[in-house]
Amino acid sequence: MNGCKSRLRSPWRRRRTALPDTLPAPGPEERQEVEELMLLPAGDRLVLHLFYYEGLSAAEIASLTGLTQGSVRSRLCRAREKLRTLMTEKEEP
Repeated sequence: MNGCKSRLRSPWRRRRTALPDTLPAPGPEERQEVEELMLLPAGDRLVLHLFYYEGLSAAEIASLTGLTQGSVRSRLCRAREKLRTLMTEKEEP
């Protein structure tokens, strides 16, 4: 129980902020991609954002989120697949 309390008091927990609802997208094709990205669950958006928009490696994302590198890579793979599915569904008439 004390471990949980310590984790709640940690500075990392206070520093975290949510991703903004609107991300800058200059072109219409990128705007559509961002809208589809926002349809993904928060955990998937987080790893995709950190990897592609912030340019962090899987090891850096793992240290920031408290996950293992394997978990980060698995989440990236699953999130890419979900995003790919969303994008192909939108393209089909």
